[in-house]
Amino acid sequence: LAAALCTKGRAQEAPLWLQRALPFLEKDGKAAAGWRALAACHSAAGDASSARRCAEMALGQDPDDIHAASLVLLDATVRGEKDVAQSIIKRVAKGELRLGVFELAFVVEEL
Repeated sequence: LAAALCTKGRAQEAPLWLQRALPFLEKDGKAAAGWRALAACHSAAGDASSARRCAEMALGQDPDDIHAASLVLLDATVRGEKDVAQSIIKRVAKGELRLGVFELAFVVEEL
């Protein structure tokens, strides 16, 4: 439902539904995916601060979540938070985080 709302231009409503679904996703071991989806909805709605907070929650659940890491990297770059951006880039350089062409294109396109 949340994804449908985002694609139909009603991204402001999607976070409400996702927040209600989070407890169920946590029970199924899919909390990171829920937080990541919530971050994407906030991003689509233009709420960068909430998107960043949710992406960080996703990373707290799954430190290897490349999509959440991409959102954090983008926000940190925009805000000039070099230390945060560099820590993610160092993880990529070490092979700890697999940032692919798609994720890099997303970050570059959004800048």
